[in-house]
Amino acid sequence: AVDDGKWAAPAQLELAETTGGSLPAGTYYYSVSALSVDGETEDSDVVSIETESQYSGKVTLSWEKVVGAQAYRVYRGASQYALNYLKTVIVDPCLQGNTITTFDDGNKNTSDNWTPLASGTAQDKPEYVVTTAFQQVIVGP
Repeated sequence: AVDDGKWAAPAQLELAETTGGSLPAGTYYYSVSALSVDGETEDSDVVSIETESQYSGKVTLSWEKVVGAQAYRVYRGASQYALNYLKTVIVDPCLQGNTITTFDDGNKNTSDNWTPLASGTAQDKPEYVVTTAFQQVIVGP
């Protein structure tokens, strides 16, 4: 989606508490932005959730797919005014449907080195390299 020549921020951010993580009980605030070779969108509206699981808390996040986005940055905070980078979600180019879903299980990805790189292939399709604290993932041709 485009808004005055710019991408529109991801919309319809929804949160749900589930089990299977180590997120302590508390109130958490989340926001999401979309990434492409054109840059990063504005952040989505901030949405909050109060978790009650003291031992296995996990929050599932879902939002509407932004046309042309190759990745999303997820932000979390204990205040709507103090959100910090949580993780980058890479989009499979073959993904069907209009909803992106990920989770926050309490483990923070400490590195965000997502960089769009031109691949120089005959089709001139870009290649995207994402470096996380755990692995390097190359998405593209």
